[in-house]
Amino acid sequence: MQIFTRDGAFVRKFGSHILQNPRGVTVDRLGNIIVVECKVQRVIVFCQQTGTILHKFSIMEAVEFPNGVAASNGCDKIYISDNQSHCVKVWSCLLDLLHFVFPSFTTLWNFASLCFLTEIKMSSAMRESAF
Repeated sequence: MQIFTRDGAFVRKFGSHILQNPRGVTVDRLGNIIVVECKVQRVIVFCQQTGTILHKFSIMEAVEFPNGVAASNGCDKIYISDNQSHCVKVWSCLLDLLHFVFPSFTTLWNFASLCFLTEIKMSSAMRESAF
């Protein structure tokens, strides 16, 4: 993980000793960096200021191929897109799997666009009312 200023100046790097297959990354409203790894199927939460690992947990029992990650505004939920299961899975801040969210294919213009989810992005409104 490498941190740069908005102007592109290098600040610091961390995580190279622990990260194996990072696939998705997001920053929660507290500034913590959340990384999802695909092959080892785990989530690691880093403190942006120090690079310290705040949380590390396996998602192997719940996902087949994690790709993208997002966090709710309240920092109480983590959303992970699962490429193989074609859904989004939601974890609590206590790292408990809460539920799965399967897209409603009947209302989509392009069914193929949700066959293999690779990213997850949330609007501000969606982060506030996040399912």
